[in-house]
Amino acid sequence: MVGRVSPLGLGPPVGWPVQYGVSGPDTAEVRDIAMRLAGVATEDPQARRVNFDRIEPARMMRLRIDQDQAWLR
Repeated sequence: MVGRVSPLGLGPPVGWPVQYGVSGPDTAEVRDIAMRLAGVATEDPQARRVNFDRIEPARMMRLRIDQDQAWLR
C-alpha cells in the first residue's frame, strides 16, 4: 500500500478541517479501509462529523451505437 499526503488549501474556504483520501485498485478494500479510518477519526471527541464524498459507487452508463442506424446531419 502506498500513502500520499497533500497539503490542505489555505484561506477560505478550506472545506473540512481534516481531510483524507483513500485510493486503490480494489474498490471494496478501499471502502473498508476508509470506514476503518473514519472509525479511528471519530474516536476523538473533537471530531464531530465524518463526511464521505465518494463512498457510494459511481453510476455508469454504457452506450452502444448501432452503426447501421446512426447517421450525421
